[in-house]
Amino acid sequence: VTCPCALSLATPVAITTGIGKFTEQSLLLNRTAALLNLSEISDVIFDKTGTLTTGRYRLVSLRNFSEKSDTDLLKIIAALESHSTHPIASAFVDNFDNRSTDKITEVAIFPAIGIAGKINDQLWQIGNSLVLRDAKCPVPLPKLNAGQLLLFLVFDNQCRAMLVLETEIRDTAKTTVDELKNSGINVHILSGDESSNVQQIATQLGVN
Repeated sequence: VTCPCALSLATPVAITTGIGKFTEQSLLLNRTAALLNLSEISDVIFDKTGTLTTGRYRLVSLRNFSEKSDTDLLKIIAALESHSTHPIASAFVDNFDNRSTDKITEVAIFPAIGIAGKINDQLWQIGNSLVLRDAKCPVPLPKLNAGQLLLFLVFDNQCRAMLVLETEIRDTAKTTVDELKNSGINVHILSGDESSNVQQIATQLGVN
């Protein structure tokens, strides 16, 4: 004879324990049903920035094509990026003082592209190659390593600066991907970054 109370409590207790273990590993479940279906999954999709990488960016290099000093350009970029929540913003906002920069107005954020705003009624834009539009970079684009990306600062339809930023791949990323692949699970990367940047991370981690 079994007690129905024990049976009715077993499943929620097991689920709660499982969710607790996930939380200890910094994993958040949006739906508890996902926990019950883990044994049946065939594919895992990872976000890139902040998941496979640390999400902490640092400025590696700046090519200045303007008449302004590097310091002035970095202040403008920091002022623009102070309106963004993307991890890239911290590379500028946390390291360069933008308080002396005039107030930015008409700020517009373009997901997976960049950010724009006006300073003294002059439109400045910072972002990936898509912000260039008709503007051309005056020098050949550098070859990037895994974890690096290019940003361009545009004003008056001209590229005023080219910047290289870098983030690190998490120490556990390669092991995690390998374990999933060895278990017969297909691994994918989903990112709003340019495909060339994502492909470099994918190649280093062994993601097809």
